[in-house]
Amino acid sequence: MPKASRASSRKKMTDRQSEQAPQQPTSSAATQPVKPLYRSREMSPRGRLISLVVGDILCFLIFASLGTNQHGEGVNVLYSIWVAVPFLAAWFLVSPFVGAFRADIATRPTRMIIRTALSWLATWPVAMLFRWLLIDRVKPSPPSFSDFMSFAFVVLAFNLGLLLLWRWPFALSNDLRKRGL
Repeated sequence: MPKASRASSRKKMTDRQSEQAPQQPTSSAATQPVKPLYRSREMSPRGRLISLVVGDILCFLIFASLGTNQHGEGVNVLYSIWVAVPFLAAWFLVSPFVGAFRADIATRPTRMIIRTALSWLATWPVAMLFRWLLIDRVKPSPPSFSDFMSFAFVVLAFNLGLLLLWRWPFALSNDLRKRGL
């Protein structure tokens, strides 16, 4: 028998056997891995840094806007920016040295909380000094020491809360992206 006929007879035999064997229902889930509808990608280090900077700026602008509105000065965008400048300058001057923008904490929520709190505690006295130099010193009637200290503790607590409220979910989101979830 020629080779071609042996190969064709083997094929016919396997075809008959597959027809006689009972068909097992195949589940697409068992054979195909489930793909998510949308796969989020991990952010680049540059993208994370830009996001952190923009988010931090927004936190200080929110603080300044709420503060000026609370003290009866209304919400004026330019004045809110002017009020936020000492805090922004101090934050971006001090916090990088404390490690608030390190790449390794951008995907670790617990470390982000600790590093943000330490960074703001180190920045706070510098921010209050800048605030006094730029805003309080030039006012016709500067605040008393007790008023200034009350304001300083409000600044400490409120800005820390805003920064944590923004940075912890950011780190959590980056952690989930890193894990592919």
